[in-house]
Amino acid sequence: MFSKIILILQLAALCSGWVSHAFAYVPPAEQIFSLMPNQKYRHSRVLVLTLETTFYGDEWAEGLSTFTETVSFRYPDRFLSTIKVPSGEKLYLAQGEESLTAIDQTIISEEESPMDFYKDLFLYRTPESLIYRLSKAGIDTSIVSFGRLEGEIAYVIGAVYPDESHPQVWVEKDTFLPLRLFFPASETSEKIDIRYDYYFNIGTRMWYPGRITFYENDRPVKEQALKTYKSSSDNNAFPEYLFDIEELKKSFTSVIEPEQKRDASSESELDNVKQTIDDFQKVFE
Repeated sequence: MFSKIILILQLAALCSGWVSHAFAYVPPAEQIFSLMPNQKYRHSRVLVLTLETTFYGDEWAEGLSTFTETVSFRYPDRFLSTIKVPSGEKLYLAQGEESLTAIDQTIISEEESPMDFYKDLFLYRTPESLIYRLSKAGIDTSIVSFGRLEGEIAYVIGAVYPDESHPQVWVEKDTFLPLRLFFPASETSEKIDIRYDYYFNIGTRMWYPGRITFYENDRPVKEQALKTYKSSSDNNAFPEYLFDIEELKKSFTSVIEPEQKRDASSESELDNVKQTIDDFQKVFE
């Protein structure tokens, strides 16, 4: 009888070890990404969202800090954002590893900032392409750990929780929805923390955050709230040329090109462009 009790206790201890080992298992990033809803269901070819985008800060008078932003995803790797403020229109376009930022058809940048990477978690819909893009953002996808964010257990990809000295992305453990994208401060950028909340089912089993909040040095600087959405499985539902950076460069002017000789009228025009850029930087920097 005693030997049977010992055997039962040994089996119980062994099973307990199995359970502990099972709960300690952390899947690789590729497996986590493959279970994200937007990765599993890829029927949509084009997704267009209307957002209510609010900028925080003291630069804008009351009532002038919230604007309508339209963002368009053209899968597998193109993204377009347009937003209008009183001083003009800003356009941001990403196509693979290329990007373009323009104000009133004047190109002001061809480089991505850390905040621009927020879209990649919903744009790239294969684990391989997402891992590649995140590596471009400085995230080491070979590192995965468990973390807790406001009571929710998540996979932390890019760092060992609670380390915040490395870029990282957080994915909720059960739903596999993105919760956070984080970049520590660097020589060229402030600390950036992007949070994804209140997900909506936007059709064909795709999910998108009802709210995305952007923090800089722990202060909120921008918030996007989802207003409307429209998707299509038709490749021709959206003109492809609108997502073509090289084509836009042919019709846009640029202030990042080498300085050239200008007459008085062109100098005046450039001054106007610079003033518009200064107005936008009050919001977008």
